[in-house]
Amino acid sequence: MNHSEGRIIRTVTGDIAPRDLGRTSAHEHILCDMSWGFAGKTRASDHRDVLVTSVAQSELWWLREHHIDVLDNCVLDDIDLAIREVGRFKQPGGVSIVDVTCDGLGPRPDDIRRISVESGVQIVLGCGHYVEDSHPAGLDDEPVESIAARFVDDIETGIAGSSVRAGVIGELGCSWPVRPNERKVLAAAAIAHGHTGVAISVHTGRNRQAARDHVDELGKQGVAPSSVVICHVDRRIDDDAGLHQLAATGCFLAFDCFGLEPWIAPEARGMPMPGDVERAKMIAALIDGGYGENILVGQDIAMKHRLAEYGGHGYGYILRMVPTILEYVGLSQREIDTLLIDNPARAFSFARPSRKERPS
Repeated sequence: MNHSEGRIIRTVTGDIAPRDLGRTSAHEHILCDMSWGFAGKTRASDHRDVLVTSVAQSELWWLREHHIDVLDNCVLDDIDLAIREVGRFKQPGGVSIVDVTCDGLGPRPDDIRRISVESGVQIVLGCGHYVEDSHPAGLDDEPVESIAARFVDDIETGIAGSSVRAGVIGELGCSWPVRPNERKVLAAAAIAHGHTGVAISVHTGRNRQAARDHVDELGKQGVAPSSVVICHVDRRIDDDAGLHQLAATGCFLAFDCFGLEPWIAPEARGMPMPGDVERAKMIAALIDGGYGENILVGQDIAMKHRLAEYGGHGYGYILRMVPTILEYVGLSQREIDTLLIDNPARAFSFARPSRKERPS
């Protein structure tokens, strides 16, 4: 593929040429804290206390079915463990990971840079705000322009005052219906994108129309669909027609839940989690429809039970097993390379637009 002259990809250790991104998992979390989701929650299903129960070998079977019901499972904070886990991604040929851990998910940019250096894996790190329930105090009253200026600083200077610069805006969290502050964050992201050119990654609410709503809203604010990554389409849209309609906008569709076993979330019984072969068949149908360059793949690892040292697949699964699954449904090696190499290089590369003013 031909990369446009002057485009770069921003990693936590510096800028690289798109051709150097290599085999990439396009949506992961390496250090992540979702403990905000337990505010006011005292008991989980099957009478286990979420504030007491920790991840233990004897409980791993139970975590497969109740992984969001154990507080300890929802926090990834061990740097040495992360270095080992990310290293397992490198072993089967992994080169880069896009880590979309933004504000609300416990970003630790300096630690992520250390993990990148010691594991030898390039990491593109996100900035922004996750869903409204995780927003910081004061965001209600903060003007859109001020939020946008912070995003620009995260990209051009360093995230939250560090010297580690973001290479993607997101994953921006949206509920359904989208809540007021989430729409404000999307508007701020559009402004920051206009100043920096960096792609926007959006976590959609549990509704089949949500993804198209986000693409349309960002488009009205000047963001081309080709600069928008829609996360979790494999658990938000479950029909080929809907996937084709979304791909036709020109955005990137992230099938980023590989390795997650089929299950039916209590809050989304009408939209069950597909298995990996089902995901692969969705991708194959999109490729047959001419949308092979719109697809990204990842695993969205954000909890302990999915790490290799806790009996999970680990980050390397996307290269150890997913290509075999994709071959099984009829994809060629060239098509698999497009998903893992070419598409991430296009999605996350950018050239800063010519702008005289920045948001303030």
